[in-house]
Amino acid sequence: MGIGDQIQVMNIVVNKLCNNIKFWHRSDKILEETLEVFCGTVSSYSSSKTLLNLETVNFLVHNHVGAHFPSWDTTMTTSIRHYLLFIADRLVFSSSERLEITRLMCLWLPTLLLWVN
Repeated sequence: MGIGDQIQVMNIVVNKLCNNIKFWHRSDKILEETLEVFCGTVSSYSSSKTLLNLETVNFLVHNHVGAHFPSWDTTMTTSIRHYLLFIADRLVFSSSERLEITRLMCLWLPTLLLWVN
């Protein structure tokens, strides 16, 4: 495979997880298991910080609604919502810059409000 370092391995895993989120959104079981693994990858501060620098995770954080990820709407189950909120929380608050935290919170706010209502 030619995998050289930890970041390349993380990128391969995250790409697979994001593809599962994007293409298997109608299967609650696959989506829930995928998000469970994703939660594991963001569970520590250092891994969250590393993940936030990956292009795929950046795309996920900045394009979390609409055509890119159709599963993130009001029809998802509570457990899936819990996983998504945990992942978003870890990624947003792993940033050490206040401006970045504020910007990411503004991106996620409409989705959070949609889920609450």
